[in-house]
Amino acid sequence: MSVNALARTAGLAGVALAAVVVIAADEASARTIQGTATYRERIALPASAVLEAVLEDVSRADAPAATIASTRVASPGNPPIAFTITYEPARILSDHRYVVRARILVEDRPLFTSDTTTPVITHGSPTSVSMMLQRVGAAPSQPPDRGSNPARSTPSAAPPFEGTYWKAIELAGKTLSVRDDKREAHLVFQPGGRMAGSDGCNRISGGYKRNGESLTFGQMMATQMACPDTGDTERAFREALKDVTRWRTVGARLELFDATETRRAIFEARTAP
Repeated sequence: MSVNALARTAGLAGVALAAVVVIAADEASARTIQGTATYRERIALPASAVLEAVLEDVSRADAPAATIASTRVASPGNPPIAFTITYEPARILSDHRYVVRARILVEDRPLFTSDTTTPVITHGSPTSVSMMLQRVGAAPSQPPDRGSNPARSTPSAAPPFEGTYWKAIELAGKTLSVRDDKREAHLVFQPGGRMAGSDGCNRISGGYKRNGESLTFGQMMATQMACPDTGDTERAFREALKDVTRWRTVGARLELFDATETRRAIFEARTAP
């Protein structure tokens, strides 16, 4: 074999070895969440069904969750449905909190979804999960508003309770209108019974307890800024949360009620400003 041929052979071998090293490095750097998703209803999924599972960072209580990685399983068949989420370890911070959500779509419309989040990776949480999904629009079952027509009430898909930016659009029966230069009154619920948001002026944070349809708020902490023309909103917001005993979602809206079944506030799922 000539010197040139030997050089070419050595060069090709070097390229092949480099490719193997790169692949090995990529495989070594990747991590996975192994999971299964199921539901209680005896419903066979159509071939057009898709399972979506998402790994999210929920560390910021005053902002929507940040997506770290996701996966889709087309035509998943009958449950339990296995899925794998591959993520980059470099994106994981030891002091942050991470959760997995999942849902099943049929023709891009949610049929089943996780109504709670499942902690993973950090703070002693596992990297394998088993999730029970709920039928969209089936629970919780709620009585209709006074004056509404039950026959015309059609359940619609609701955003997840936790991790969603809920903007206040009605307090004590009064519609809120916010100027562009004012802070929005809003809430963001996080796993572990913590919440944060704004009363229209000051940032607030505190705890909450949710069990089925019941919802109560604990002691609130707030900043001490003075904002012109927001006093009525601040008072109505805090009074509403103090008296809340029950919640429900109707489409993209979160409605809060007191012990007398009076609706105290309406929030709507929005993108955080």
